[in-house]
Amino acid sequence: MDDTSELLCPLLESTSLGTVEFDATGVSGELSIEIPPDAVSFLVSVRGTNDHFYTTASLTAPDGSQWVEFDWYKNSTHLLCISCVNRVASARSGYALFVPISPQRVMQAGIWRLQLLAFDGNLPIQGLPGKAAVEVHIKRANIDPLNGSVNIRVHLSGENGRLASNAEDDPELQSALNTMGELFSQVDISIDKVSYSDVSDSFQTLHEADYESLIAESQAQPGELSFFLVGELNTDDGQLRGLTTVPGPWGAPTQRSGIVISTAPQGGDTSSTLGAVMAHELGHYLGLFHVTETALGKIHDPIPDTAPFSTNNLMSTQVGGGELTEGQGQVMRLHPAVAHSCPE
Repeated sequence: MDDTSELLCPLLESTSLGTVEFDATGVSGELSIEIPPDAVSFLVSVRGTNDHFYTTASLTAPDGSQWVEFDWYKNSTHLLCISCVNRVASARSGYALFVPISPQRVMQAGIWRLQLLAFDGNLPIQGLPGKAAVEVHIKRANIDPLNGSVNIRVHLSGENGRLASNAEDDPELQSALNTMGELFSQVDISIDKVSYSDVSDSFQTLHEADYESLIAESQAQPGELSFFLVGELNTDDGQLRGLTTVPGPWGAPTQRSGIVISTAPQGGDTSSTLGAVMAHELGHYLGLFHVTETALGKIHDPIPDTAPFSTNNLMSTQVGGGELTEGQGQVMRLHPAVAHSCPE
């Protein structure tokens, strides 16, 4: 695509980097990503294997600054780089690097140098050799997008009798979708098109370890973001309301290309929170961390206009908040899953 200073409508440019190899220490060779002057964000999407975890080993901006410091993971007590200029998390089987993850960071044109890491998922992090398919998605515009929309596909496992054939008449599900739309309207992101598909009823009760098996049943079409509704979502430590990665990948499907939602009430939760849970997990997929990571030493997110420890924000660790800030909206509108209407 030729550079232009008049690119008023955001466009998405996607490129495959092919298969990347990881050496015996788990580090990939250096990948060069050329970012044009009109780029506002880019996302690197990784499709690996189910027995590996992935993260960013290092990321160097065109001006030479380290946005992800090399070797950050060697002494880390978390599976994410909290101190990095561009915060990065980790994920099993599939992974995404999203730049910038904070409105405080300004995109730079030129050559970005990236190394990825494959590892065993434990602390201390131990690298593993292997291979993964890598894509880059660059969002281009002359200014940061001020609005956008998301197309979603809801996959139904038959919990509570919900099927694709009756989903549009299901009052709880439709109320949840309306709630999600209302919450995201605060930051000018709309839920544009909703489609429905069925998956095997064997997924009505899901263990986290089977996440990838469920995602493999996705019937999402290009440009759709997948939700999967199950009756119960279990881990070795208890139950979850939702499960996804921060941020979520895009482009060719990976084993992490979807959001799993449990419809089972937990504790004081009621069915009325379903829409808030779906919205919360969508926020994660589009690049938002919790406002405060209370389980990781009370670490604040990288967005300056969110209030630490706020329980009113949608991205609080406690279900019930519904506020979204402009900074959070700015980050989410840069994710490639958020589309933009273009004048003819």
